[in-house]
Amino acid sequence: MPSPPPRPAPPSLSPAFLLPATIIALIPVLVCVFIVWPGFISNDSVQRHWMAASIADAGVSSPVRVPRIVFDHIFPPLFAVAIATMKMLTGTWGATTVLQVALFSTLGGVLAMSLLGRAVGIAAWCMMLFVPPVWNHAFAMLPDVWVATALIAMALFLFVAWPDRSWSRVLRCAGLFAAAFVGCGFRFNTPTILPLVLVGCFLAPGMVGLSRRYRSSCAMAVVLGAAAGIAMVVIVPFRACDPAGPFFAWEHVGMLKLNTAPEVQAKHTLDEVVGKPGATDAAIKLHVWISGNSINFGPDAPAPSGLLRQPEFGARVRQAHKRLATEHPMLYARMKLQTWKSLFGLRRGEGLLWIGPDVPAWEATNRTELSPPASLVQRRAALNSWGERARQATNLLWMPCTLLIAAAVSLVAWLSMRKPKFRGTLSEPAVWCLGLGVCYYGAFFLIAPGYEWRYFFPAFVIGWIGVAVLLADILRSRYPRRSHTA
Repeated sequence: MPSPPPRPAPPSLSPAFLLPATIIALIPVLVCVFIVWPGFISNDSVQRHWMAASIADAGVSSPVRVPRIVFDHIFPPLFAVAIATMKMLTGTWGATTVLQVALFSTLGGVLAMSLLGRAVGIAAWCMMLFVPPVWNHAFAMLPDVWVATALIAMALFLFVAWPDRSWSRVLRCAGLFAAAFVGCGFRFNTPTILPLVLVGCFLAPGMVGLSRRYRSSCAMAVVLGAAAGIAMVVIVPFRACDPAGPFFAWEHVGMLKLNTAPEVQAKHTLDEVVGKPGATDAAIKLHVWISGNSINFGPDAPAPSGLLRQPEFGARVRQAHKRLATEHPMLYARMKLQTWKSLFGLRRGEGLLWIGPDVPAWEATNRTELSPPASLVQRRAALNSWGERARQATNLLWMPCTLLIAAAVSLVAWLSMRKPKFRGTLSEPAVWCLGLGVCYYGAFFLIAPGYEWRYFFPAFVIGWIGVAVLLADILRSRYPRRSHTA
């Protein structure tokens, strides 16, 4: 009986890719230093940097090495610890932004070249960096670009074959640990990618041919990194809170908004939960499907987030939400469909916010100075004006639904070619990349505060890389004489 043909080699990493990727990364780094310094800011940026400023001040003034500070909000503390450390080392907030832009641009370029070849990979990654929302969010002082970089690193370590050297084995394990640590430590929902990543440690194309013991070591590195990132919530002093309390209130009010039976609203009112007579009626009037901010924030917010994050009130909201969803499952299903419509970006582009044109109101409230130097204000204004116009003109291209359609069409086109093999083709790492994006963004379909494009940003980057690789595989299969991998 003839032996089966050998499995084709997976895409491989070349040390030569690092130089062009570094050169590409220099462009956004220079833009960051000379135009957008210290970075684009939003209200969430101000809150996180207020945390970091508290840590930095405590680290300087306190005789103990661990700052004695208590945080009282929903953000994971690891990001604040990281930027506080950079602030203490460099004396400026902008150093963290420069580092995040450099890592994101370099690792993304290396991944694109490893999967697509040097010439095509450079072209594809440069196109990605010129997408207006991508570079706007890459310069933002927010954790989303760090999570996107972590997903890129995981793809690079798992889906691409590395040289079989002792240094590469150590670097791969260390890199997987760091990527899991940052990904799970900077965002609460990132652990949803762990099942796929752990399976990838044994089955992904870049792990082919490696010993079972080494692949088990890589899986252990992922588990330890994720556990360490999640444990930072416990290690860093953090006042007990319920981060998802306001999210459940938003969904609860959404169900009541769809309800037409007065007795149902009377039975499942939130007035007693928040201690405000008439709060439920006010919340229903203010409720919008794009986000819970309209009912959670503001001086007269009917379901104030600060109250609902307290464990006692958060538990009450969860119980009320569970009772309403259990007794009226169709209301729950209809509410979820409405929120999913927002998460797919089907509400006329709402949620794709442009970060940075104005100084956030919270900056003065929290006494955190993140405004750009006076010499850069005009340059930033010009860059933002151009980017916002470009974003509005091409808004539909960057929606989650557009990526979903592009991925589905690419997969159908690839399957229609009836290729005899899947393993070992370019489409194998492409499908893994798409799976990574789906697992990450899918967490928001379970429970989310609403839709903002920055939540989708990591999935957008890794997903479109997967689509580009699928299209390249299709073209190279149809036109083999014209294809050439640099």
